Amino acid sequence: MQAMTDIDPGYLLILPVARQRGFTLIELLVTIALMAIIASIAYPSFQRTISQQRSLAAATELRSLFTQARTQAVLVRRPATLTASNSLRTWDLSYPSGATTIAFQKYTAPAAVSISSSLTNNPTLVFQPNGRVTDASGNAITSSVFFRLCPTSADANVSGVTLTLDVRGNVMQRTGPLVTSDSSTPSVGTASC
Repeated sequence: MQAMTDIDPGYLLILPVARQRGFTLIELLVTIALMAIIASIAYPSFQRTISQQRSLAAATELRSLFTQARTQAVLVRRPATLTASNSLRTWDLSYPSGATTIAFQKYTAPAAVSISSSLTNNPTLVFQPNGRVTDASGNAITSSVFFRLCPTSADANVSGVTLTLDVRGNVMQRTGPLVTSDSSTPSVGTASC
C-alpha cells in the first residue's frame, strides 16, 4: 500500500463546492401571492364574459329555431308553429301533416339565461307558407316582436342579446342594450340586463 504522500498530486482533483441552484421559499411565496392577486382581479371579468357568452349562445340557438320554423313553413308549404312554455324557456317547433301534428324540434334555454318578450307570456308564433308570422288565432303580427335574453347573474354590467322578429318573419340578433325602432312597441328589460 502506498502512503498518501506517495500519490501523484495530478490525480487529486479538488472540485469547487457548487452553489445550490433553485428558488428560495420567500421567492416562491411572493410569486404565489402575485398570481393570487392577479387572479382575483381577473375573475370578475372572466365571469362576465362567460355570462355574456351563455346569453349569446342561447340567442343564437333560438334565432336558429325561428329561422328553421320559417324555412320549414316555406319549403313544405304548411304553417310551422313555435309554441313557448315555461316562461319562454322552452320552445316547441311543430307542423301539421295531414290530420296530425308532427313535433319537429324542441329547444330549452339554459338555466343561466332568462328570456323576456314584448308578447304575452308563453306566446305561440305561426310561420305561414309565405314566410309571414301570425299568432295562434291567425292574426298577423303587425309590429316587430322583441325577445331579450339576459344572464341570470346579478351583474349589472352584463349586456344581453336582443332577437327581433319582424312582420316578414326575419330574425335579427343584436348584442347590447335594447333599442326599439318603433315607439309603440313596449320596451323589454333595461339598457343592460
